[in-house]
Amino acid sequence: EIGISKGLNIIEYIICGFVIFALFLFALPFCVVFIKKDYSINQLLKERGLSPFRQILLENLAFFLFFFSFLIILLIVIFVPVSKIFSSFLSVVFALIPLVILIVCFAKFIFEVSGNLLNGSLLYFFSTLILCYFGGCFYPISTFPEFFQNIASWLPSGIALNYGASLLKGKTIVPELFGLLGYSVAFLAFTIFYRQLKIKEQI
Repeated sequence: EIGISKGLNIIEYIICGFVIFALFLFALPFCVVFIKKDYSINQLLKERGLSPFRQILLENLAFFLFFFSFLIILLIVIFVPVSKIFSSFLSVVFALIPLVILIVCFAKFIFEVSGNLLNGSLLYFFSTLILCYFGGCFYPISTFPEFFQNIASWLPSGIALNYGASLLKGKTIVPELFGLLGYSVAFLAFTIFYRQLKIKEQI
């Protein structure tokens, strides 16, 4: 067994880590759409009855739909090799949903707090790079000191890697699903809280 990879061989581990890192990076172009400086429109929406909570939920839903649609198109192109691992196209699609939800919530939080396009794109890129490095996406986590191995299993990227490894090995994914859901809810809550603060600044 390699670190937190649940028995993957080195090739499977590298592929799994690369896929997780690539999924995180796929969210980067959306910074052009979701990074904003002016919250006056959001203040107006709040006055019209659309709370910051509902604003963020709707924005995250739109983000999810765009992101997921892009991935489905990509999967259609590469499905032939993927189908050797997964039993059907739908299994691949459903397997990606929890990961996409996590990445959307994480990316939206980073985009919300960044303030401008340059800062947001750099912050997201380097946050992803650091998370995926210490989460074990680039190297087998067993090569890290024990302290970092313990940290990796609690990072969003480490949980995502565990999730992918469990899928490849046909093992239970329930603990990883709870981890992905927990981080998604946390990032969503922080994003809503920050949106409320920015709207108050408009008053």
